[in-house]
Amino acid sequence: MDNYYFLVRVNHSKKIELYCFNNIKIYHYPICFTGTNANILLYLLSLHKLIKSISTIHGLYLGKELCKAEIVFFTNQIYLQE
Repeated sequence: MDNYYFLVRVNHSKKIELYCFNNIKIYHYPICFTGTNANILLYLLSLHKLIKSISTIHGLYLGKELCKAEIVFFTNQIYLQE
């Protein structure tokens, strides 16, 4: 199990927000990333040390969710994370 979980949101100004929470039961503020597309967010995430802590499956899932969030901009639909 990974030590982190992610929350992906699309805000009203057409930006994707990625929040990273630690799985430890102590309350901490999330690490926040914001960008206009999935490529920017993946680049920002790659610069952070936590990228080494997540599994390959979790990384693939995160990429899929970021792509879904980006598609919402073109289809004017509501984004729901799986």
